Amino acid sequence: MKKEPYKSLKINIVGSGRVARALAASFFQNDIAVNGVFARNEKVAREIAISCNSSRSGSIPEGLPYDGITFMAVSDQAIEEVSILINPNEKVHLVHCSGAMDLSVLGNHQSNGGSFHPIQTIQENESGSCFEGSTISILSNNSMLSGELSNIAIKIGANPLFVDAHQKRILHIAAVFASNYMNTLLYQVTKIEPQLNLENQTLLNVLRPIILQTAGLVSSEGTKTTLTGPISRGDITTLETHLNMLKSMSPELSQLYKRMGVLTASQALEIGFIDTDSHKKIIDTLRYEEE
Repeated sequence: MKKEPYKSLKINIVGSGRVARALAASFFQNDIAVNGVFARNEKVAREIAISCNSSRSGSIPEGLPYDGITFMAVSDQAIEEVSILINPNEKVHLVHCSGAMDLSVLGNHQSNGGSFHPIQTIQENESGSCFEGSTISILSNNSMLSGELSNIAIKIGANPLFVDAHQKRILHIAAVFASNYMNTLLYQVTKIEPQLNLENQTLLNVLRPIILQTAGLVSSEGTKTTLTGPISRGDITTLETHLNMLKSMSPELSQLYKRMGVLTASQALEIGFIDTDSHKKIIDTLRYEEE
């Protein structure tokens, strides 16, 4: 069934990066008319405007809009700079897309503005369906704007989540752990790839099924019942083998293994997979000391 077009406040986009382009693509695909696209680089603004069938584009500050909802898909440092360029009034609703910032960065636009933060990674050249199934945190002191942002989130296939400033900051911390640090962990693991001498495939290709399976299980069943591996079963022999190999292969990865092992042992003890005696043996085997 075809969705009804969004027919409420004017929609503007400020920015020229990945988030601005993703919003433009998603709005276009989901029949949300974009009034105008604005950026420091007027040529890029025009390019994005054409992609979402908007007839209006301009540079900052000359072309900035003065009414409707303006999604500020700019760097955290630029949000305040751009906000200052627009005179506040009841028809102007500035909405930033930062995960780290609250409403104070909007200056005089706080009471009428908001935050619209997709809790996901956004890559170059995302399709119009890139927000489908994602959660978008919404922060605003304006009930009308909150409702409009919720409607827009639903329209592009996302799940709106109303948060206060404290919740927003905690969510961003959690997202960094779940996404950025997961990437870093896998990057560290790939450092042992040269010692495998794999033919015609990479270590990430080999690990892809277990990575996706783990993410799927955690997503559907949570973290308590899905923990597996040597620590979850108190397998000291395997731990000792791994540690001996890592000592010569990669001292840096050896330390990371120990640190993660300590956290995993605490988790296994907490959820009842191992008892206190097994936990102590594991910690003693890891011989990890806080720096």
